[in-house]
Amino acid sequence: MVHQLIGVKNISRHFTLFILLAAFLVPTITVLAQSSTSSPPDRYWIETDRQYWQSHRVLISPDDDSPRAKRLRREEQTVYSYSLKPEYQSFLLACGIDSIECMHSLPIAFIASTKQALQRASQRDSLFKSHPLHRYQAISAKSISGGGSDYGSSYEQLAPLGIPEAQEWDGLSGNGVLIGVLDDGFILEHRSLKSVKIAGSRNFVAPLPPSAKWFKNEHPGAHGTAVLSLMAGFDPGVYHGGAPQASYLLARVFDARNQRNDDERSWVRAVEWCEENGAEIITSSLTFDEPKPLTDSQELYARVAREIRRRGVILICSAGNEGPKPGSINAPSTAASIWSIAALDAGNTVAKFSSRGPTADHACKPEFAAQGDNVVIASLDSASGYTTGDGTSYATPLVAATFALLREAHPDWTADKIEDAMISSCEQAASPDNDRGYGTPWLPEALLYPIVSGQVLVTALQPIRNASVLLLPVQSNDSISAAMVQTDSTGRFEFTNVADGTYRVWVPPLQNVFPIRELIIPGSHYLDLRMQLDSRK
Repeated sequence: MVHQLIGVKNISRHFTLFILLAAFLVPTITVLAQSSTSSPPDRYWIETDRQYWQSHRVLISPDDDSPRAKRLRREEQTVYSYSLKPEYQSFLLACGIDSIECMHSLPIAFIASTKQALQRASQRDSLFKSHPLHRYQAISAKSISGGGSDYGSSYEQLAPLGIPEAQEWDGLSGNGVLIGVLDDGFILEHRSLKSVKIAGSRNFVAPLPPSAKWFKNEHPGAHGTAVLSLMAGFDPGVYHGGAPQASYLLARVFDARNQRNDDERSWVRAVEWCEENGAEIITSSLTFDEPKPLTDSQELYARVAREIRRRGVILICSAGNEGPKPGSINAPSTAASIWSIAALDAGNTVAKFSSRGPTADHACKPEFAAQGDNVVIASLDSASGYTTGDGTSYATPLVAATFALLREAHPDWTADKIEDAMISSCEQAASPDNDRGYGTPWLPEALLYPIVSGQVLVTALQPIRNASVLLLPVQSNDSISAAMVQTDSTGRFEFTNVADGTYRVWVPPLQNVFPIRELIIPGSHYLDLRMQLDSRK
């Protein structure tokens, strides 16, 4: 049975023509109507039956070499763009709803409406559903304090992730990787950001004051500038961000001066904008403060994150600063498709303020941890100053930079493989908890993923050194070839960056090695093979 709208035939022809004309003139499909005087409108997100949506497949030309096209081809995903049909927009306006703004990535729209208009819409369309929008918490950095004179101490916050080794040994700097950053604003006049590569920027909230008045830590943009400096900052001999050669999409989604008027609409629209402009990674150090009326899987931010992740974008968010109480982790990092980041102190202990899991859906969160205590950041006390700050806000961009360097090293890897490599490199990969998740990624190991390792032994106390070990594909494949390594003095061997496939591990000079092991990549995150001579032969 086709779902029918009650009262839709009462819409006048004049009104319908107005909507069609507005939709033609305004590509973003923003429609205005006369406001109800009964009560001031609030913002909501809405959904209804699919028959009231029109969609088209986003076609990617084989010749399209844009970052987004490359990502979608790599992930082998089909993408659609959605908009509400004009007649349904007319229906909503006739119910008294003030404005309509459609997302593109999902059949979801934002409206401004009174409760009376919502009631009329739900009475006439039984499948119409409206949901309130979450509002932002105050900036989630715990503190911003005065800095010391040793500005070179930024090394200490990068070292636990293995970023300096990757930058020095492998020459990685984030080059060719596009990162979306969602925050309260960005002051690019700071000394550490003079050479930052900006691929695009957009303000999703209130207009900004002139930047000349901004060099004070309490002003809008202080938080975003600090976050950006941890990735893009470069001040030779003084300060070094984790991914200084990456390109950045900057989205301002929050205004601390007017935070009650800002809500998750700006966050999800910014996430969508970053994906449409080719981002590989999106990082956000902001959290929402309102209780969840829905389970996390039904939340708007979670649904958008799930779709954007399906398109191959890795999303990273701060866990929040409301620890150590269990279950204190904040949205949007509660979403299953978003990596949630905890804060550690310099001694590798989870900071007391770092929010803990599990989520309301009983999921283990956060997933990763990095230094978030006494972190060196760009200061807005002057255009060349540095300071220190605490918060999961500052642990998050450090992890985002680590993802960026891994993406730079392996541009052909799917997002799934990038994430698996990061997990496998953590100290708690096999036993995540609700304090620090899998732990801290170790980039030098993630770069070598998948790793197949083992040991050739005569007995448990007699390793065989300098033995040749072969990794043989079971099925011949032009893209997969056999590999050989030799055991070290302890009998250990290691194969790195093993391609997906089925293999046999064989030690050819030792025909009596038993058994010949067969393994499938990908299987587990880390495979450890132990072989021993069969003394019966």
